Amino acid sequence: MKTLKYILLSFLVIHITFMLIIGFTSFTEFESEDSYKTLNPVGQKIVDFSSLFICPDDVNDFIFFYSIFTGTNRGYSFFSPNVTPIRVGISFTNQNKEIGLPLLTKESKLKFKCTNLHFNSNIFDVEEREQILKSISSYLFSNNPDIEQLDVYLNFQHYSDLKTVRNSGYQVDKKSILSFSATKHEKIAKN
Repeated sequence: MKTLKYILLSFLVIHITFMLIIGFTSFTEFESEDSYKTLNPVGQKIVDFSSLFICPDDVNDFIFFYSIFTGTNRGYSFFSPNVTPIRVGISFTNQNKEIGLPLLTKESKLKFKCTNLHFNSNIFDVEEREQILKSISSYLFSNNPDIEQLDVYLNFQHYSDLKTVRNSGYQVDKKSILSFSATKHEKIAKN
């Protein structure tokens, strides 16, 4: 019985260590000079500390596959029937050139994240979805006077469930769908 206890405790320590590595390495996204300046002193210390968790590529690959197998790469989503394995992104293009959203302040970034959460919750409600996308499109038209037409794409990513990972490996199915085209001073043409 003691052997099983030690094995399980060892597994728990390894699991927590891997989760700390995954969690802290995600803070390295803030290492760019612009992002780093926007952080408060505590956030800057965390970003500085996160560089200690960067591992060699082989170790990162092992941790990546471990996180897939345990479900931690998606927040244990396969254990929860309420968490979707689908991720949705939005892209706005003008003549096949992507237009970035001008999120310059903390408030605009927070508003977009809240809108994105609401958007993803109502992704299959076409009327609600298009109302949000029309609002964002009109904002882009007003901030970019040289743009006459926008194409709005929904970029879907479907992550494998555990059974699929066991049988055929980890896969992410990507699909991009034209949601609608908008022309300045005209009504939106649905697709």
